[in-house]
Amino acid sequence: MSSVLNRSLIFVTLMVLGLVVYTQWFNIKAERFEKTALLYIEKTLPVVTGWQFEQFRPLLSPAARSWFESDKGRELYRLFSHKIVDDLSYDAQ
Repeated sequence: MSSVLNRSLIFVTLMVLGLVVYTQWFNIKAERFEKTALLYIEKTLPVVTGWQFEQFRPLLSPAARSWFESDKGRELYRLFSHKIVDDLSYDAQ
């Protein structure tokens, strides 16, 4: 086997092995936060989908809060809340 082919095969093998190791490491790290993330989602999703801004406000970062309190943010929030509520009521019929 030629030297170039041999080195290429070793390189590809090491890259695949590295990818497998990285994937396993990422899965182990992600599993630690899965329970916390699911609890947070179960708690906040009803608040977010309820479209009540006063309940939604504590979940926002200060920058997002100031943007949503601007004229553009209020208008966008109003459009989305009416659009989604209208679509849901249309789907229920």
